[in-house]
Amino acid sequence: MCNNIVGTEDNVKSLRMINTVRDNLSRNEIETPITSGSFGEGLDMRGSDVDLVKVISFIEVCENINVPFNPDKTYFTMETGEAQPGYTLLRLIHSKNLKMFELCNEIGGEYYFSNLKIKQLFLHKFSSIIHGPCVSDNDGFMDNAYTIHNRSWITQAEEWKTRSKTAWPEYDVKQSIIKHGIKGHAKETLLNRLHILDSYGWRCILFSDQMSNFNELALYKEVHLMYGENLKLLMSPSMRLRDRSVVSSSDHLSWKKGIHMVLSNSSSKIRDFYSFYTSKILFNSDNFLTFDGIHDNKYIYKQYKTCISTVLLNARHDAVSGWLKLASFFYRTKQYKIALEILQYALLKCSPEKLYFGIRLSHIHNEILSLNLFKRMTVTRLKKMLLFNHLRFTKNCTLLPDELQIKENLSYYQIPPEVYVHFLSFLCHYNMKNIIPCQHSLQDLQLTIEEEHFIASDSDRAISYNILGIVFQVLGDIESARRAFINSIELEVDPDLNTAFRNLFLIGGM
Repeated sequence: MCNNIVGTEDNVKSLRMINTVRDNLSRNEIETPITSGSFGEGLDMRGSDVDLVKVISFIEVCENINVPFNPDKTYFTMETGEAQPGYTLLRLIHSKNLKMFELCNEIGGEYYFSNLKIKQLFLHKFSSIIHGPCVSDNDGFMDNAYTIHNRSWITQAEEWKTRSKTAWPEYDVKQSIIKHGIKGHAKETLLNRLHILDSYGWRCILFSDQMSNFNELALYKEVHLMYGENLKLLMSPSMRLRDRSVVSSSDHLSWKKGIHMVLSNSSSKIRDFYSFYTSKILFNSDNFLTFDGIHDNKYIYKQYKTCISTVLLNARHDAVSGWLKLASFFYRTKQYKIALEILQYALLKCSPEKLYFGIRLSHIHNEILSLNLFKRMTVTRLKKMLLFNHLRFTKNCTLLPDELQIKENLSYYQIPPEVYVHFLSFLCHYNMKNIIPCQHSLQDLQLTIEEEHFIASDSDRAISYNILGIVFQVLGDIESARRAFINSIELEVDPDLNTAFRNLFLIGGM
């Protein structure tokens, strides 16, 4: 059961390492993320969500107000006299940020932190559910618990430090807890559930979602034995947690931190994970790339070479998306022939054995992934060879073609890779006035959409039809563009998520 459901010991350790690396690189001046819950412990169970504790870095709690303050931080003090056992009121004692008062309730002339208001602050369109102490996304995939840190050991817990050394937990665990403080737990709820499970004896395992379908369990065992543990890691939520859609200055710090860890860490496995996530940071943070084309000016040329080197680092986290970003760079600098050569190379990688999220494993995957060659590879190497990620362009991205520039509230585009290959090929040939290759690129784009190559969801189909409409619009075929935009809108009806609404309006289709 451990090997086929929970995962092997190495599998669990690898997941923990992946979580630690990602958390470390995601830390910034606003929040410190901590992957917690069963998934944070390395248990990737079917049907489980991902629990993220996000410690707000600029707020601290202190039990004793007679401590030195950092004037740039906000401080709360604990008041337990009027609170229920296990709870505390947090009274605001210092803040330069006037908005902090809006997150508090005024009681008797004092301001107390409101757990409801802090959760409401982080609600948005894609994460609009308050789930107990957490803010959850609409898909039920991720729970975000926003917390604040008390760096001191509180009075109520002092007795715990001196309890018998022979009692649970072990000494090393206790010292670790003392060092890091007390926490993203509902003790009574946990005990009640444990009592109920205990009353069923060994039959309690049948309540597990993993054990409720024995045919599926047998299939999972077969897949695990055939592909090895790396397949589970390859497709695990830890390797596909949603990235930030808004680029912040901390991305530069995370990138430098990642490079430092790649160069300085003695563990090859840890270096691999840092290399993977450093590439992802660059892939999703390309707004800082600036270039003005090739000129004689030495500074501009150096800037140009630096951009190429930086974009090339994007190619270290999956099979193709990094190369497509590089092709976009050459397209934006009007080097169409070089862009086409890279696109032709990327198209060769769009082969049937590639994996992408939402895929159902086919006979080809069964044969390819059963090879010992792939079983022995590290998970980061497997991703670089086999995994397809969408092309992700943030708003005003310097690599985004002018034809796709975002004008609305949409924060980013997410485009299936083969769709983008044919779209950018079309634009290159169009600008070079290559009429016949231009027509071929259009036909290839249409065929890719019709046969749904690496297209797994309605949102993928919507952006694909939107891009097809843009191609028809460039060619002056307004009627075909209108039909494509309508197809896109039928698949994604939210105008805040689909620029096809605006495109259709501009050609007079609405």
